[in-house]
Amino acid sequence: MSERVRVQSSNLDWVEYDSETEQLTIGFKDASVYRYDHVPAAIYDGLLRAASHGGYFSSHIKTVYHFAKVR
Repeated sequence: MSERVRVQSSNLDWVEYDSETEQLTIGFKDASVYRYDHVPAAIYDGLLRAASHGGYFSSHIKTVYHFAKVR
């Protein structure tokens, strides 16, 4: 089961993680939504704990995991 979490970021608006499917969904400030596949829970936890959510996303998720634009 996943829960949407709002984050403080100039680029990211919210994140949602499904631990059963390892899918990370990210809503951006421009209203676009992307789903990232096969993201380990440790990466999601790191995103939530990061001092800069956008920086962590850029370094550890954006170019590492396969994604699809949802909206």
